[in-house]
Amino acid sequence: TTSNERNRWSAIGANLSTGEIVMISSTSSGTITVAELCPVFKAFGINYAIRLDGGPSAAMIIANYHVNPLTGAAYLKYGNMRYIAYPIQIKN
Repeated sequence: TTSNERNRWSAIGANLSTGEIVMISSTSSGTITVAELCPVFKAFGINYAIRLDGGPSAAMIIANYHVNPLTGAAYLKYGNMRYIAYPIQIKN
């Protein structure tokens, strides 16, 4: 995409030849453009990815640890994270 909007984005991509799935999300206080996500996926050999929701709903939890809790005004409104009715969850 050519969107230049800076936000707290999350995205998921897959390498179809290896079957690997990569999920990424912005840091707690960081923002990124969609175009800045592309080199990250390319570094992992991912050619197919989609951007997911951004803003306060871009939470990532790994092994029961919230790696990017909300900060600033979003924290005052939602707490550590905004709860989402239909998250993406991957289990082994």
